[in-house]
Amino acid sequence: MIEHRTLLVLGAGASVTYGFPLGHDLLAQLCSMADTNPQPYVGQMAELGHPHEGLTNFCKALLGSGLPSVDAFLARHTHSNFNEIARLAIASCIDRCERLLPAEKLPKADDWYRHLWLRMQANVDHIHTFVASIENIRIVTFNYDRSLEYFLHRGIQNSFGTDGEQAQEALAQIPIMHVYGQLAPYHYCDRLPGRSFWSSSTAASLKLAADGIKVIEQTRQGDQDFETAREWFKWAEKTCFIGFSFDEFNTRRLGFKAILDSLEKEKKGYGQVFASTYGMTTTEVHKALLRTLGARSWETHGKQSLEFLRNIDVLY
Repeated sequence: MIEHRTLLVLGAGASVTYGFPLGHDLLAQLCSMADTNPQPYVGQMAELGHPHEGLTNFCKALLGSGLPSVDAFLARHTHSNFNEIARLAIASCIDRCERLLPAEKLPKADDWYRHLWLRMQANVDHIHTFVASIENIRIVTFNYDRSLEYFLHRGIQNSFGTDGEQAQEALAQIPIMHVYGQLAPYHYCDRLPGRSFWSSSTAASLKLAADGIKVIEQTRQGDQDFETAREWFKWAEKTCFIGFSFDEFNTRRLGFKAILDSLEKEKKGYGQVFASTYGMTTTEVHKALLRTLGARSWETHGKQSLEFLRNIDVLY
């Protein structure tokens, strides 16, 4: 079992091995939806009152903005007609990836979900014992997909020989917070307001998924989920960033540096911080540290998620 209070902060890189796009890939996919060869989701969007012309205008604006992520773009357009179109477009892209996941074989490499699950259920032989044992893990994710919930639900059901409903109830006890929303809460059998990975491909299902995506104004100072993330950071003995890009926009919203500044003024201690820095340069890692923690230290490894977790003392 996980013995120390542990907070995982997940970025797009945490889901990429399971078939989901990184931020720049999602941007490219969204922009391609305006191509002259219509895709099935385009027709569903038209059913919902957003014809191809509106999608084209959104794609052109997104592409021309030069902004690093669709989150940053939407934060500046919360009162425009792009809001609902964007959420529908995002939902369609992520939904396609989710539909492929159950049919795929396990990843041949970087399957860190399995590593996490092995640690969560270690020395646990019954579902009720498992529910009582997960008090030391909390997860903040910037991702819209529910691949982690799907994996954990499947793991709970098959490891403990329980039915889908009992596994769903156990899954609900694991604190997983999507700060930018999700394609509706995961539910294995499509029970509203949740959706499964194999939800019917209809305009109504697409709207349910899109409604779960959250748009936060750039100027908004407070958001309850981010406030909760900061409280979890103060709670944690160990905080671990996985697949996170440390861009200025999202790092500022997390606000961990301000918390550490405050704790230092009060002469209070704080937990250890670990970060996967796969694909980042030395300069980028240094800048990420300054944005996230200020003039403090953390432990980093330039490895993919699974190897990173195997090389740090977090899930033990």
